[in-house]
Amino acid sequence: SLEMGDNQDGYGATRAHWGNGTALETIHSPGDVLFKVDIQIEHQGLITNTSNEVEKDLVEFIKFKIKEKLTAFSRHGEIKLLQTERIKIHNMELSFWIQLKLETKNITQTVKSQLEMLANSTLENGTAILVSLSAEDVDECKLTMHMCDTQATCLNEFGTYSCHCKKGYEDRSPAASGTLCVGIQQSDFGYFHYLEILIAVPLSAVLLLVIV
Repeated sequence: SLEMGDNQDGYGATRAHWGNGTALETIHSPGDVLFKVDIQIEHQGLITNTSNEVEKDLVEFIKFKIKEKLTAFSRHGEIKLLQTERIKIHNMELSFWIQLKLETKNITQTVKSQLEMLANSTLENGTAILVSLSAEDVDECKLTMHMCDTQATCLNEFGTYSCHCKKGYEDRSPAASGTLCVGIQQSDFGYFHYLEILIAVPLSAVLLLVIV
């Protein structure tokens, strides 16, 4: 089964903002997938300010459906609830971050497509309909959510990001590239050996002319 961490904050509020709670619980390495998913739900009953259990059940059911859809791509990841908002007496909007450690590379578009296939599905035994779902890329570089070394350049990619060591630095990352960059130092021996060549060649030419 897909092992994912959940954030339980904000279930009881009519509008729960993520504020400073956007940090993922798990390490988000270069190559890991991260999408922001916005979902709109239409409930057949009224969602009042006291319907906290209904709201919580809907959120948990959506998480279950997402995990079910993505198990084929990854068994490790995180689903983080960012915000819930009741926009009408029957409607809710929810925002999630979905982070995955993919077992196969270059399938971020496939993951996005699989998520968006959940749109128009029926939830909770027909008591609610998932009206719409959109999965958008998160710019880890802009949000400084990356694991790049301070001497590496962060490059945002669709659904993920990569790190690249700057010029003059060698990549010695044990796993994902660009997470450990070490400066390349020119040895003193090489420097002085170069000076010796610069001096020796003209001097040899002068001595040769004197002898001739």
